[in-house]
Amino acid sequence: MSALSKIQAIYGAREQSARLDRGRGIVGYISNNVPVELILAAGLTPVQLTGSPKEPTPVGDTYMEEIFDSYVRSLFNRILIGRFNFCDLIVIPRTSEGLLQLYYFLAEVRKWEPQRHFPEVYLFDLLQTPYWTTGRYVRGRIDALKQRLEEVAGEPISHRAICDAVSVVNRTREIQRQVNALRRVTPSRLSGSDALRIFGANGFTTPAEYQALLMEIIAAPPASLATGVRVMIKGSPHDDTSFYELVERCGGIVVADDHTCGERMFDSSVRETDNPLDAIAFYYQTQSFSARSYPQSDQDVHFLATVDAAKVDAVIFFIEENDDTFGWDYPDQKKALDRLGIPSLYLPLQSHRNPDTASQEAAIAKFLRSAGARRFAS
Repeated sequence: MSALSKIQAIYGAREQSARLDRGRGIVGYISNNVPVELILAAGLTPVQLTGSPKEPTPVGDTYMEEIFDSYVRSLFNRILIGRFNFCDLIVIPRTSEGLLQLYYFLAEVRKWEPQRHFPEVYLFDLLQTPYWTTGRYVRGRIDALKQRLEEVAGEPISHRAICDAVSVVNRTREIQRQVNALRRVTPSRLSGSDALRIFGANGFTTPAEYQALLMEIIAAPPASLATGVRVMIKGSPHDDTSFYELVERCGGIVVADDHTCGERMFDSSVRETDNPLDAIAFYYQTQSFSARSYPQSDQDVHFLATVDAAKVDAVIFFIEENDDTFGWDYPDQKKALDRLGIPSLYLPLQSHRNPDTASQEAAIAKFLRSAGARRFAS
């Protein structure tokens, strides 16, 4: 079995893998804004928790209104029904209003239904404005999280363990960047859907095995993809591959993305210094991408730089139906793309749970035909 096939199998069986007894505690975390370095340094197993667009949410819906995006509602329901009871602790970062409310809703359900069993939920109160005062506050939250993880692990986290964990996670991020580069070459050597599977499989095997599989992919990459329109997908997060597969069926090649489940998860690393806690705090405050990353001007610079580096032909903006963040900046971003002569497709009010795939496919196929004609005419 090839390394890519092994990664695909790990991705497809993420929940079964997460439940394996690894001989140490498991900490579930949501999004890329929780310091996995500290979880590893504590000798615990970090597992990123995801929603499932295909699952109904009957228990969660008795509490949570439909105005919450489906990703949050799915996580809420899965926690309430015990899907993540293999965790000793669940860490939720304060990096969107939806995630903050998820924490509050879980705290309220604990009061209303004390008999319902689900893991302790911990709020990592991360703020991401680039100010000195914010930095001091985030540094305190890092210390508080470290203390809570020490309680779960039953022993102190050493300075050496933190430094080693930073090195391990940085190495993983560096290898992920090398894998992501396979999408950038012309013709591309890695599909966007396989890239999402590779990124999403992180944490569901040991860091050493995951790194080794990625190095095998780099050494013997998949065959070149057919020539097509080079697409970036931007906007709301995609925690499964369905939309990417649809774009690929329409003839697009997803060479880049700009959302919290894609390549933004590893586009930079923690500085390796003698003060690892300071470095971790600085990274998650200023470099760990989220819906609240600030200032927006810096995010737009990064977006346009990626468009250029990946030689993107067209951008698809995918905005979830209850999004309250990413859609605000679309007009200015479209204007910037127009100035560069890069066409874009805006798909607002998209359902996470029940997508209108026929309408999506029709719009994307038409858009890619137009973008392709423009590309090959030039």
